[in-house]
Amino acid sequence: MASIGNVSISKTLFYALWSSNFDNYKFHKRGAFAKCEICVTLKQKLMQERRPDYRRPIEEQRDKHMNQQMSRRNVYYAKRTIAKAQPDKYLCLIHDKMDQAKTNIPRLADNIKKLHMGGCLPLPVSLTGMLTHGRDPGAYCHLSLTGLWPGDPNFTVTSLAKCLRDLEQVPDDDDHTGDLSRTTSTTPLFASLLDQTAFKATMGNEGDGFPCTGIGTRRYA
Repeated sequence: MASIGNVSISKTLFYALWSSNFDNYKFHKRGAFAKCEICVTLKQKLMQERRPDYRRPIEEQRDKHMNQQMSRRNVYYAKRTIAKAQPDKYLCLIHDKMDQAKTNIPRLADNIKKLHMGGCLPLPVSLTGMLTHGRDPGAYCHLSLTGLWPGDPNFTVTSLAKCLRDLEQVPDDDDHTGDLSRTTSTTPLFASLLDQTAFKATMGNEGDGFPCTGIGTRRYA
């Protein structure tokens, strides 16, 4: 500001003026998590469209999408509650992968330029986390080197199989919230468990092309 001839003020005075004169204005913080593509698209359409007759179909589409997402969450919450209430009979497992710069190692408070000189870049690492509701220890994580082992369906099935192996008993319920290709690849895994009589039956949620990968009953229950 001073370099172009304008008078600058201190940060303290700026916030004091903001609080006393413009308290109705807020800065929205941008989250670090990825946004739903459908939600972002519908939000942008509503921001651009001001005619009521044209906004109404967009609002109806948005409400339908939000209700669908909430119904899926409610199904997961119900399975989680059942698994916690009957841990000897059911297991609810949620699986998610994190592949961002914040998982690279070493993780330093300051970004040191020397690490980026001469090709010494931080090692890219992906983190896969799983929560096993109803069973201890309750949380698992698998680390892999990004680029050497791609995050393909083989990695997803392997991490799920390792988690099942580490549990004391054969689990009954799997709630895998992955994309279509990964979910399709996990279906043969649970079909194999059925063939080996580890389960009596399987059932799950269907919606938007997602096949059933889900809940089962132990043969020894």
